[in-house]
Amino acid sequence: MSDTLKLGDSEIFMSYGLLTELVRLVPDLDNIPTMVLNSEVRDELLTKLLMKRDARGNPVGEAPSLESLTLEQSEVLIDWAQTHILDFFLRRATKAVAQTKRIQSQLEAYSLTGSAG
Repeated sequence: MSDTLKLGDSEIFMSYGLLTELVRLVPDLDNIPTMVLNSEVRDELLTKLLMKRDARGNPVGEAPSLESLTLEQSEVLIDWAQTHILDFFLRRATKAVAQTKRIQSQLEAYSLTGSAG
């Protein structure tokens, strides 16, 4: 999975800030497959992806028009974004499960130590 996507004359960089904006549009893992079926979410996603940004990743200027996108370009953008969003959720879920197991084993050890004394 590439952190940059070449689209025509533009190159889009998937920064953490941009990813965070996109994840806000998709509140949980279950909504990823259907996010493109909601026209408001889809248009907001595409707008955020196409927004001109400064060196720090902050949006600058006005929102781009989606009128100039071809269907193929929009599909490429959506697929690329979905891959990044899915990866984000899966990485966070994997880390949360590992952390929960670690905490649980620590609590069990503490409980055993505490009950023996």
